[in-house]
Amino acid sequence: MMDIDANNDSEEQIRISLVLSKTCTDTSLRVPSDPIAIPSTTRKKGLSAIVNHLLDRKVVKEENSDSEEESDNDDSDDDEDKLPSIPFDFLVNNKLLRLTVEGVARREGLS
Repeated sequence: MMDIDANNDSEEQIRISLVLSKTCTDTSLRVPSDPIAIPSTTRKKGLSAIVNHLLDRKVVKEENSDSEEESDNDDSDDDEDKLPSIPFDFLVNNKLLRLTVEGVARREGLS
């Protein structure tokens, strides 16, 4: 499910629901199917980071982040106890996500 929401105070958001493939039998990869709002510019890597966060796994930080990364170094100790992140693939209408979620929603006529 994808709904495009515009908010005057921030960038455009899209609500999505994440559903584990029926062919996947690993129940440790299940995440809540409740809709969540994400930036419309999110791509596969960003969705993987979101899912890894929901699974309480290590989240790969962007290498080109600014000074905020330095202030977040205290959180790195917490990540040491977590399982490594997993790079996920995402299907929308049985097609691999290769664009932003907004681009896919528009291409597939989802709203």
